[in-house]
Amino acid sequence: MRHSDPDQFIQGERRQRQWLSHSVALLVVSPRVDQIVMALPKKVLERGVTHTRTPPQIRLQQYVTARTAALELCRATFTEGISVASQRLLYLGSGRGNAHAGESVRLYGKHIHWFGIRLHQTKVLRKDSSRFAELHWCSTNHFLAMDTFAMSDRKYLLTLQALAAFAALGLEGKLVLEARRRLAA
Repeated sequence: MRHSDPDQFIQGERRQRQWLSHSVALLVVSPRVDQIVMALPKKVLERGVTHTRTPPQIRLQQYVTARTAALELCRATFTEGISVASQRLLYLGSGRGNAHAGESVRLYGKHIHWFGIRLHQTKVLRKDSSRFAELHWCSTNHFLAMDTFAMSDRKYLLTLQALAAFAALGLEGKLVLEARRRLAA
């Protein structure tokens, strides 16, 4: 679901549903729109899980705007030579994802607010990120083949929806077309 002002939406949701947590996810698309950035979060690796890969994501703190959190995520994802202006981040929409607390999973227990950016170079990922053990480019075929092996069904569906939202904003490419095809099926 796309909102004209994500921060107003978040404030309203926090008043109505205090128990829901909020996260910001960053969908980074390659120059040819055939790859996205996937991450292995350090906190997941500390639990002994090595196969998980998701788009970079950060918990949204109480008094931080969603765009500010997305910029923080950019700093944790990209090398120091890459600076991202706030205007380059596209708000793609928000969806309800599963909340994980250790071993327990609360279905639809958090909001994920998606921001996207298309980069014009690919050698930009940090090797020494404070949040992620590994960051890498994932091709269209690899992303579609892994299906829900590397992430939950819900996270996979939300990622496909965020990719399809790029099409509504005028970005076309193999990855976006395949995401739209999967959602239509």
